[in-house]
Amino acid sequence: MTQYTIKATVDQKGRLVLPAEIARHFTAGQELEITLPTEPENPFLSAVGILPKLPGGNLTFIRNLREHGA
Repeated sequence: MTQYTIKATVDQKGRLVLPAEIARHFTAGQELEITLPTEPENPFLSAVGILPKLPGGNLTFIRNLREHGA
Protein backbone atom coordinates (compact mmCIF):
# COMPACT_ATOMS: atom_id res chain seq x y z
CA MET A 1 0.00 0.00 0.00
CA THR A 2 1.40 3.37 -1.00
CA GLN A 3 1.13 6.17 1.54
CA TYR A 4 1.06 9.87 0.75
CA THR A 5 1.32 12.85 3.04
CA ILE A 6 -1.08 15.66 2.20
CA LYS A 7 -1.59 18.88 4.11
CA ALA A 8 -5.32 19.67 4.36
CA THR A 9 -7.28 22.22 6.35
CA VAL A 10 -10.60 22.15 8.20
CA ASP A 11 -13.07 24.95 7.42
CA GLN A 12 -15.49 26.65 9.84
CA LYS A 13 -18.13 24.00 9.19
CA GLY A 14 -15.75 21.16 10.07
CA ARG A 15 -15.22 20.03 6.48
CA LEU A 16 -11.84 18.77 5.34
CA VAL A 17 -10.47 20.90 2.48
CA LEU A 18 -7.87 19.29 0.22
CA PRO A 19 -5.37 21.27 -1.84
CA ALA A 20 -6.65 22.00 -5.37
CA GLU A 21 -4.01 19.80 -7.06
CA ILE A 22 -5.25 16.82 -5.02
CA ALA A 23 -8.98 17.62 -5.08
CA ARG A 24 -9.07 17.66 -8.91
CA HIS A 25 -8.51 13.88 -8.91
CA PHE A 26 -11.87 13.29 -7.17
CA THR A 27 -15.50 13.81 -8.12
CA ALA A 28 -18.22 15.29 -5.92
CA GLY A 29 -19.60 12.71 -3.51
CA GLN A 30 -16.64 10.35 -3.88
CA GLU A 31 -15.57 8.85 -0.56
CA LEU A 32 -12.03 8.61 0.78
CA GLU A 33 -10.76 6.42 3.57
CA ILE A 34 -8.43 8.22 5.97
CA THR A 35 -6.43 6.23 8.51
CA LEU A 36 -5.22 8.15 11.55
CA PRO A 37 -2.63 6.92 14.01
CA THR A 38 -4.08 6.24 17.44
CA GLU A 39 -2.58 7.11 20.78
CA PRO A 40 -1.23 4.05 22.57
CA GLU A 41 -3.35 3.13 25.57
CA ASN A 42 -1.81 4.09 28.90
CA PRO A 43 -1.10 0.76 30.64
CA PHE A 44 -1.15 2.42 34.08
CA LEU A 45 -4.78 3.55 33.85
CA SER A 46 -6.00 0.03 34.58
CA ALA A 47 -4.18 0.15 37.95
CA VAL A 48 -5.77 3.39 39.15
CA GLY A 49 -7.86 2.82 42.25
CA ILE A 50 -6.78 -0.75 43.05
CA LEU A 51 -4.68 0.22 46.07
CA PRO A 52 -6.24 1.38 49.34
CA LYS A 53 -5.90 5.05 50.33
CA LEU A 54 -2.78 6.02 52.26
CA PRO A 55 -3.19 6.57 56.02
CA GLY A 56 -3.87 10.26 56.68
CA GLY A 57 -3.85 11.10 52.98
CA ASN A 58 -1.05 11.41 50.44
CA LEU A 59 0.67 14.52 51.81
CA THR A 60 0.66 13.34 55.41
CA PHE A 61 1.98 9.93 54.44
CA ILE A 62 4.87 11.37 52.38
CA ARG A 63 5.72 13.92 55.09
CA ASN A 64 5.87 11.13 57.65
CA LEU A 65 8.18 9.11 55.40
CA ARG A 66 10.53 12.08 55.00
CA GLU A 67 10.65 12.83 58.74
CA HIS A 68 11.72 9.30 59.58
CA GLY A 69 14.49 9.36 56.97
CA ALA A 70 16.07 12.60 58.27
